[in-house]
Amino acid sequence: MNRTKTASAGLLALLLAVSLTSAGQTRISRAERDSLMDVAETRRYEGRHDEAIHIYERLGGEQARLETAATYLEKGKVLIALEQAKAMRHDALFSRKDDALLIEAECRQAQGFDRAAMRIYRRLRKRGHARATYYYANMMYTKGRDAKAEELCCEALRRDRSIAPAHRLLAAVEVARGHRYRAILPLYFYLLSCSDEGREEALPQLRSLWRREADFVRSLRHGDAADTFDDQMEGLMAELVETYDYKPGERGEADKIALMSDSIFACAERLGAENLDFWQVHYADFFGLVHRGGFTAPMVHFVCAPADKGTALAWISANRALFDDFQTWLASQLSGSR
Repeated sequence: MNRTKTASAGLLALLLAVSLTSAGQTRISRAERDSLMDVAETRRYEGRHDEAIHIYERLGGEQARLETAATYLEKGKVLIALEQAKAMRHDALFSRKDDALLIEAECRQAQGFDRAAMRIYRRLRKRGHARATYYYANMMYTKGRDAKAEELCCEALRRDRSIAPAHRLLAAVEVARGHRYRAILPLYFYLLSCSDEGREEALPQLRSLWRREADFVRSLRHGDAADTFDDQMEGLMAELVETYDYKPGERGEADKIALMSDSIFACAERLGAENLDFWQVHYADFFGLVHRGGFTAPMVHFVCAPADKGTALAWISANRALFDDFQTWLASQLSGSR
């Protein structure tokens, strides 16, 4: 979702409405509330935590209370966040106690109490809490337990595919395990479902996957075997890098990434066929549809836009109908991702 980054008359009017609401004089609509929640989230991305907290506190409600505590945690005010999380858990009228407990676990981890945090993550995992399972996976990854991290990432995403950071973590886990072809699929899914800020931050990770594959094909030419499907696909990625003479950050980069990616997506369903329990459902079918729908080029320009707005905007302007079709299709796919 694209988010506005500047204050406007509409925003000021909404903030006034919220102020009046707290005084019991009027009410704001659900759409207005959602708009202000989006503004607050943008402020957090910009590091303007106090402004975000001000909006959340004005709005009130369970989600806003959770976001307030989370923002204090991001700001480094761990004790305040912990106090608020505990208050929510002990509030008889607060229904989202597991989400409050999750923030408490994050606070414990921020304080260096990893064991206490892990116990909470495990407890919430048993209750089917997808985001807690993702945090547990992240802890396993940082401890070098890549196989366990992969298992937990897949478990979290089966429960809730909309947890965008879990896709990025799974990509990092696959790279650590030597499966760079598998990494590119969840990384693309993350890039499609995260914010513009997230795309700009993660794009170097995508570039590194293509760049590093160039070394792989040279090892194959020196006699190393490529017996597994993963090895064959990594070899294909390396050959594509050489065929298109790809250089990260070069002019026209998105066009080359689109051509290379389309070749990979054409093979995606073959990977899924060997892993029906997860990859078929979450990635292979999705990127197979991207390939067959002719959406790879608009997808890649959408992904690369934050880093190269000029080139992306020029391509989108020249291919407006196709890009609009892609956006409509993507919105329909992501709306059912939970």
